[in-house]
Formats: sequence, C-alpha cells, structure tokens
Amino acid sequence: MIMKKYVLFFLFLYSCLFKGYTQNTQSIKGIIKNETGKTIAGVTATIAETKNTANTFATATDENGNFSFSTLNASVTYDLKISMVGYNTQWFNKITPGTSTGNNFDIILTTSVTNMEAVV
Repeated sequence: MIMKKYVLFFLFLYSCLFKGYTQNTQSIKGIIKNETGKTIAGVTATIAETKNTANTFATATDENGNFSFSTLNASVTYDLKISMVGYNTQWFNKITPGTSTGNNFDIILTTSVTNMEAVV
C-alpha cells in the first residue's frame, strides 16, 4: 500500500515536471526600417503579455535593424510597442506567437514632425 502511494506520487511529480518542460514556446522577430527602406539600429522593441503587463520584456534592434523575443508562451497574446526618439511609436496588439499574426514583422517607422516655437 505504501509502495503504491510512492509510485503514484512520483508519477504525478513526473507528469508535472514533464508538462513544464514541454511548454510550447515560440518567438517573435522583425526588422525595422525608415521610410526610405534603410534599417534603423537602436530602436526599442517592448513586448508585454496582453492580460498581465507585469510580464514585460524589452530589447533594442541590432545594427541591421533586427529584433527578436524568444521563448514566448504560444498560448498567450502579447502587445508589441516599437519606439525611438524622432519617430512615431507603433503598437501591435494581441499578437499570438507561432501564428500568421505573430511570427515575423517588417515595420516601417515614420518620422515624427514637431513644430517648435521660439523661446524668447
């Protein structure tokens, strides 16, 4: 009887651990360019879970304008924010990694126009 309890306990423990290791993870990646098609380095890409913004990750584009977020939970939706000083911020909401709406992004940032008045 005691042996049976140990066996059941270890089977339960093993199934819990196995489930954790087999979680389906995906990545979201992209390239960021300006209006002329030139890639932009140093752009901030921030991603957060749609329903739990405490799980937020950020990165910057490399010298070729590429960014990547790996090991994202494929069963969760994310919001992606692309921003850089001098450019308009872009948002992509409810992205699901591993689907056609959330694998690879080709993003064009447009310059922001700010009218400044002279300070006297």
